[in-house]
Amino acid sequence: MNTKSKINKMQDEMWQIYNEWGGYDYNDEMLIQLSGVDGDIAEAEYFNEWEYCHENVEATYKWFKQVKKIRQLQESMSDAIYC
Repeated sequence: MNTKSKINKMQDEMWQIYNEWGGYDYNDEMLIQLSGVDGDIAEAEYFNEWEYCHENVEATYKWFKQVKKIRQLQESMSDAIYC
């Protein structure tokens, strides 16, 4: 799989994560990150510079995976927690 394909695959998965787990504390930040990814991809298309784009998209992709884990934990918490 070439770099461009990897980037597109990560972008698709980030949108899936957003659609499934967006909302709450991370909704706005997720949209900002997705907008940045879209901009980087458009720039990479224009300049044919996929390696730099890959670094940025991969870092953002890892962030999305972390948000997904956090949201899964939030959804699985009990209704009542005593401290």
